[in-house]
Amino acid sequence: MSNFGAYWLGAIVGLIFAAALTATLSVVSPLPGEKPMEVAMAPEVKVEPASEPVTTEVPASEPEPEPELQPAPEPQATVQPEPQLEQTQAPVTPEPAMPIVTAEVQPEIAPAPEAEPEPEPEAPVEAEAEPGPQPTKTETAPTPAAPAAPTINALRDNSERYRGDESQPLLSIVLIGLGDPALNIDEIFLLPAPLTVVVDAKADNAEALIADARDAGFEALVAVDQAVIENLEALLEDVGPVIGAAALEDQVSSQAAISVLTSGLAGRGMGLFDASSGAAYRAAQAADLPAAPGGRRFDENQNSEAVYQALERAAFDARRAGAFVVYARPDPAIMTGLRRWMSLKANRSVAVSPLSTVMRKLGRQ
Repeated sequence: MSNFGAYWLGAIVGLIFAAALTATLSVVSPLPGEKPMEVAMAPEVKVEPASEPVTTEVPASEPEPEPELQPAPEPQATVQPEPQLEQTQAPVTPEPAMPIVTAEVQPEIAPAPEAEPEPEPEAPVEAEAEPGPQPTKTETAPTPAAPAAPTINALRDNSERYRGDESQPLLSIVLIGLGDPALNIDEIFLLPAPLTVVVDAKADNAEALIADARDAGFEALVAVDQAVIENLEALLEDVGPVIGAAALEDQVSSQAAISVLTSGLAGRGMGLFDASSGAAYRAAQAADLPAAPGGRRFDENQNSEAVYQALERAAFDARRAGAFVVYARPDPAIMTGLRRWMSLKANRSVAVSPLSTVMRKLGRQ
């Protein structure tokens, strides 16, 4: 824009501003013959409602005067920059009184919580206290406790005490077939070790053999088969001080017979030696019954040197597994090899222990 155009533009703006200022001053400062404007109308309207709404005019009258007050102060407050107008605005400040009126309305609305007769439902709580006598009924119920039947723990009562260290490798030697007249019983009971013998339950001298084995420091088992299990309870009652039963060479094969055997042994606290297929041993483990499997039979070769080597392999198995069981029928050649191995190797690389000790160790593994 050129300087000439800018000059005329500034002149026009100045004239407009002067006209607006003159009009404003005419409104604010009255002419000599006119009365001054009353600016104090706002305080008169605001002061009176401040005291009245305390009791009656709270709900209907107070919200309506608010729109009447708003149009009057808005043009006066924005236009007047002079100090005189500040005096007029000072009385206008009663406008904050309006929130005071609303604050006074709230206490009156607060009585609404007087609907606190709700505590009356607490009366049913007292009704719930009526079932309180029931605990006395439950206290009387457990009092008639049936006397516990005496428990029988034949494995604990009839086992030989092991005086060695159970943490070292253990080897248990079980001799089977006692009750056969062809065996030299006296030679067996002279072996210097805590061995375990299995007595034929159908032998005429079964009870006497078990008693002799116990006197020699051996542990005793009773051999069972399908026929014996039919009268297992009577057999275990009369057989004497045995630590449990032995299932040999698939003589207990059916699941029904195994179930009867494990439940009967568990009722008397006895253990199970399974030299069969292993099914009875697994069932005993599932029933948390002390048991041991027949790990190796060392009488397959009727030669004393072969017996010695078979026991050496069993000792290796014991060192590897921590506990192991071997078994054999004590025929003369078997006894020769057994005595030789016990005199040279027993309790050196492995400890010869009673079968009950191996059962306990296997149960902890």
